[in-house]
Amino acid sequence: MVAVPNIALNILLLVAQAPSHDSTGATARSAPLDSAGIQEAIGLGRQTKKAYGYSSSAWTSSGFMATKYVSNYVIYAQGPFGRVATAAAKNARNYQPFTADSIRPDMAAPVLTVMAYPDILDPAENKEISVSPERIVLQAVTPSGDTVTIQPVRMDTVASDYANLFGAKITRSGLIATFDVREAPPPPFDIIVVNPAKEARLHVKPKDVQKLR
Repeated sequence: MVAVPNIALNILLLVAQAPSHDSTGATARSAPLDSAGIQEAIGLGRQTKKAYGYSSSAWTSSGFMATKYVSNYVIYAQGPFGRVATAAAKNARNYQPFTADSIRPDMAAPVLTVMAYPDILDPAENKEISVSPERIVLQAVTPSGDTVTIQPVRMDTVASDYANLFGAKITRSGLIATFDVREAPPPPFDIIVVNPAKEARLHVKPKDVQKLR
């Protein structure tokens, strides 16, 4: 049996930063979470004591009736509201205070962080793990029918090891991509995980927009 690591949401809080220049040339053009949004996020986090964000899977399959995964990834995405709410929830669980003064500037920065972690390819066998991701991009279709691909302004690799019942160690890594929220399209759009096997896609629907705040 392969033990898939717990998603470390704190990692998202650590790597979230305001958009800056990288190879894509993207720049910051939007404001961070305002005071009203901060208070709402803190209140929600302290009330629920749970992480806030968008969670699902990106995958692609092959074979008869597409029953075999070729690549499969756990996806977790957060905007500034989600990062603040998650931080407040963690402190609430640990009986620690959390106020607006507790928020680092990067935590409320105007970015969308998307994390992709390799997941199990065959649930029945529960032993083979998807390859490590190479890149995460967002893709949307405009009203005129054009396809637009949005590149991240930053990417961070997160190392992770997996092990089976026989003690075999499988080394993989996750990836966290940071997008300028002004560049990120409103749903519907696809989260695409680029990898050496076959790209995996997750379709984000309009109903999910609240979770991406």
